[in-house]
Amino acid sequence: MSESASLNGLQNIRLSRGEVLAIRSVMDEQVASLGEAALWLFGSRTDPEKRGGDIDLFLELGSGVDNLNQLRRQIRLALYDEIGEQKIDLLIKQPGSAENALFGIAREEGVLIWQQKSSV
Repeated sequence: MSESASLNGLQNIRLSRGEVLAIRSVMDEQVASLGEAALWLFGSRTDPEKRGGDIDLFLELGSGVDNLNQLRRQIRLALYDEIGEQKIDLLIKQPGSAENALFGIAREEGVLIWQQKSSV
């Protein structure tokens, strides 16, 4: 089971409680079965002083998937069903894929909004 019950520490992001819960629900449905994973919100939605902006999400997987584009598409469609069609940028990193400067920024400046730890 994912560690998604608490909303502590999320008061300064520009997503509603319902949007956060919907995003977590999508992660539980689409990603939790893949093992360890973490999802960060980053970019303008983490700055309470800014307005508008797309939803920038960074998903880091603990294990690889065969079809990363299919996973990205499934997550994005599920998010649209839950929170409506919005501009959503979804970066996904799996083990073995090259590190990207944006991944580091997302981890360092982003807000962890969902995590699935190993059940072992």
